[in-house]
Amino acid sequence: MTPAEKRFFRVHFASDKSVLSDIFDLINGQKAYDENEIKAALGPKTARQYKVLKIQLSELLMKSLVTEHFKESALSKIRLGLEEVDILLSKQLMDHAAQQLGKVRKLCEKYQEFTYLIEVAYKEIYIFYHRLEQVVSGTADFLRTIRQSVEHMQMHLGYMEMVTRIQDIARSRPSSYTREDVEYALSLQQTLDKVDLATLPVRTRLTYFSIYIFIHSILGDLEAQLKYRKQAIILFRKNPEFQENMGLLYLSALRNYANYCFEKAYYEEVENVISETLDLVERQPALQIHFNHFLYLRLKMILYTSQYKNLPPDFKKTILRHLRKYNQEEDRIAGLIYLNLVVFNIAIEKYSRAQLYIMRARDVGENLELHFRQGLVALQMILDIITGDLDKVAALLKLQLKEEHSAGYRIFLDLIAEIVTARSPLPAVCLVYSQKMKAAPKDAFLYVCDSLHITTWLEAVSAGVPFTELLPKVSPKKMPNPLDKEVGYI
Repeated sequence: MTPAEKRFFRVHFASDKSVLSDIFDLINGQKAYDENEIKAALGPKTARQYKVLKIQLSELLMKSLVTEHFKESALSKIRLGLEEVDILLSKQLMDHAAQQLGKVRKLCEKYQEFTYLIEVAYKEIYIFYHRLEQVVSGTADFLRTIRQSVEHMQMHLGYMEMVTRIQDIARSRPSSYTREDVEYALSLQQTLDKVDLATLPVRTRLTYFSIYIFIHSILGDLEAQLKYRKQAIILFRKNPEFQENMGLLYLSALRNYANYCFEKAYYEEVENVISETLDLVERQPALQIHFNHFLYLRLKMILYTSQYKNLPPDFKKTILRHLRKYNQEEDRIAGLIYLNLVVFNIAIEKYSRAQLYIMRARDVGENLELHFRQGLVALQMILDIITGDLDKVAALLKLQLKEEHSAGYRIFLDLIAEIVTARSPLPAVCLVYSQKMKAAPKDAFLYVCDSLHITTWLEAVSAGVPFTELLPKVSPKKMPNPLDKEVGYI
């Protein structure tokens, strides 16, 4: 709970004579939850009832939160508006109920909440019958609302089924699409090209854009992908009320666009998107948990532009504090952050700190894909080579050789075997194998080697120069058509 939420609870729901308030204060005063400490403070009689009291406190806290936030979002206003209508109907206050229902209907129409609009129409029919007005001529509009809402929902379901199928294809085999995949993408494109975009509700239109992004991912058209990524954000900018009602979809659109800009080295545009996202999550605190991806992008931009010594002093603390606050320390994004911090600390020769982040990445475990876990092993071996612990490298190599591996990872393990047996000088070995890795067909591990600069380290060793000297120094590019200059829809 935020300080404001705790204050609201104390003012409106707490009492000096309530044991629930005492338990709340005890829990709130702890740095880490300790049930035994709380029971000791309550005394043996109350401690025996603690399980029941804890449930009662949870219910009271939930009631406090609902009361404080009950009309902050459009959906909350709609849901509570419908509850108010039910209360008025139970009191037979039909005129007041009809007036309140009219307000709810306007909200449903404004935010295109068709599920609730169906419920509104049924309540309107209920009120209509109880007023004993002309039934034959009066219910047609209500029934039309129900039918149109159902049609919108069925249409959206159809688009969701399309995006699910095309997404599964795009993500399951990103570098080896079959002829059938391409033909399906083209046929889907032909179908969607006939759709009048203006007739689609906002949520369905966003799904439409997502389908096109996956279509052009399969067809290999990056510029077309960019076009639809932009359109999703423009749609939210032109309809700001949906930013609040569909906040997670808006954040996802910003994240997808930021990813594209990062890959193209449009770093200024990435920072603009990060600022826009920061504004969004400040308005909607529930979305702050998803800001980890943008912190990850910012870290990668620092690495890619070689700003090792210009890293803001509190930036790493900000990242780690965020992961800890939202219990994300073992999530996939956390693992990717740790891997990049390993590279960062190897670059600035902080080897003990690099080892610390290797250990953190190891804790992420299978939340990281296999090729990233192999990249983690590779970084561990490199760190041990740098610090001269070849026995540890040999033991780790022995474990890896027990399993089957991709061709790219096998080349890397052959390199490590050469280093461990010391058959040739280290620079010569690194030169031979860096060339082999460059010449080999790219598999997932070799992509990770590029991303984590493992190949660069081999080249630096073979050339006898510091690692930082060969690390890529990406020059940020200017976005040709940044979002702020874009207008209109497709």
